[in-house]
Formats: sequence, C-alpha cells, structure tokens
Amino acid sequence: MIDDTQMLCPIHHLNLAIAITSTRQSHRGILRMSSSSFIAKPAAVTERSIECSDGVKLAVRYWTNFDGHGLSSHKSPDGPTMLLAEYAYYVAECLEALNWGSTVGGAVSQHATTNNEGVTIVGHSMGGGVAVVFAAAFPELCSSLILLEGGGPLARNARDCGRHVRAACQRRLRSNKLLFLTTTPNSSSNNESNGGVRVYPNLTSAIEARLSTVKRMPGEQYMSQETAVDLVSRAVKPATINNDSSNKGEAVTFRHDPRLQWPSLQYFTREQVEACYLDIQESKVPVCLLMAEDGYPVDSLSEKAIKDILQPCYFEKLGGSHHFHADPDSVDDVVREVVQFMESR
Repeated sequence: MIDDTQMLCPIHHLNLAIAITSTRQSHRGILRMSSSSFIAKPAAVTERSIECSDGVKLAVRYWTNFDGHGLSSHKSPDGPTMLLAEYAYYVAECLEALNWGSTVGGAVSQHATTNNEGVTIVGHSMGGGVAVVFAAAFPELCSSLILLEGGGPLARNARDCGRHVRAACQRRLRSNKLLFLTTTPNSSSNNESNGGVRVYPNLTSAIEARLSTVKRMPGEQYMSQETAVDLVSRAVKPATINNDSSNKGEAVTFRHDPRLQWPSLQYFTREQVEACYLDIQESKVPVCLLMAEDGYPVDSLSEKAIKDILQPCYFEKLGGSHHFHADPDSVDDVVREVVQFMESR
C-alpha cells in the first residue's frame, strides 16, 4: 500500500493503477483499465513479482481508476458531463505521469515510437471501449491491446443525436436538484442526507442489489456470489443514518458517481467506431479479444466490423459471463489466454 507521502502529484481523475510486466523485453508494461485522484511515483512502488507455472514473471504495478468510479473522486456539480472519449485523456495523463510514453514538452508525443517501447492496455467492458479509442489516437504508445468483454465503444445511430442530447439534458435538470441538495443534520430522509443516493441497511443488501442488477442486463448474464462480494465490498462506503439508530455503523451507499448512469450527451456512431478499428488495424497494433459465452450481447453489425476491420489476431470465446475475469470459475481460463497471447508475440 502506498501512503500520501509517496504520491507524485494530484491527477484529477486517476488513482493508483496496476500494470503487469513480463520478462520478455517486448512487454514493457501493462496498463489495466477498470474504472481518482493520484498517481503513485513509480520509484516509490514496491513491485511484487508473480512467477507463473511456465516461468513467465509478472510484476504488479498500476491500474487506472477513472473519475467517479471505485475509490476515485467525483467531478464538481457544475463540471462537464463525462464522455467516453474523455477517458482517453486520462489514460494519456497516466502514461505521461509514469513516463511510459515518449514525451515532448510535457505532453504525450505525436511522434511514433516502436511498438516494443509501448504498453499493453487491458480494458474490460467500458474499459475496452476506452482502450480502442486511445489506441486509435495514440497507436505509437500501444504495443498491444487486450480487450475483455468489450470490443469497442457501443455504436449508436447518428440520426438519434438530438434525442440523446434531449434525454441527457432532461435527466441532468431533474436529478441535479436532488443530487446536490444542501441538507442539514436534521434531514428526515436518509437518501436526502446522502445526496439522493440510495442507502442500503447493510453490506449484504447492497450485494443482493448488485446481483439483482445483473439479472436485468441484456442476454443471459450472471455473476457469482464471490464476485459480487469482492466488487461490492470495495464499491461501498458508510452512509449517514438519521432515523434508524439500529442500522448505524452498518448502512452503506455505493461510492460511484450516480451521474455515470445518466444518458450521455454524445455517443459514438457506427462510422466512428469503425474508423477507430481501421486506425488500429492500419497501425498494426496486435489485438487480443476475449469474450464470454454468456456475456454482454454483441449485435451482428458490430461483430462483422470487429472481424473485418479491427481484425484481432487472437480471439477466444470462453465460458462465463460479463465478469468472467473476476469469477473464480472462469478467471483461470482468462488469465491463461492472456498469458498465451502475450507470449505468442
């Protein structure tokens, strides 16, 4: 664990990150994107080596935590709403702070370097979309991409642009009044005391709610109890309880910024997603795509674009659901495929 005295500088929407490096020279580092406020100074990090059965040594270092996710800070009430493409900036900022990319004048360089000097970016779900956008913009910084249950940004119909803006504005106008409501210690509602965010009486009820959410997702998705416990335990914080003293000390609320669940002002069109794929393919960045048999459904047009344009050099469909990389029943298969892809390069 790294304390505040070892922090390099405040970086507004990033926290500690995890990177994995192998013994091979071509694997300079892996930046894994899951979903605050600081980047740890690389020299101050105690690196923990993991030796796999085949002799590959992995060193755990960093992963990114996007703003509003996990332990990260939230944007201010009047801050701009989050767009998927903006996360690419935070990845660039992270690499700049870690000196993992060629730099010119304190900014990520536009001049190409060899792929062997780049980093491997691993993205799950939305992180896969961010990885694709970043690699399209900065292919010279990417030695490879590993996409887990996320082949890129979800494509939307360009004709619906006005409708999306309308929905985003209406939701923001309606929800800001409650989310940023000024309350007093005598507020009668527990939800009101916690900025309109739902309060759960205990950790168990929050875990049950997370499992229930998975059941409402598209397709046949599921999540193991073990995965839900791990994810929710990190994703909640103590809540303020005003009325029921019996739950004091046990009540929790989720840490994430509720605005992340609002409609976006802008989505990628299919043409834009395909343009990102083409940029990556033409730059010859190797792509590994791992999907789950019971994961998030992918429409036929997106499947075709991934196959024909992105052209991942390594593709496997594995058992499990959307969080197959965290489920104890499927994580071993995911790790094995990732290591095999890395060692095949």
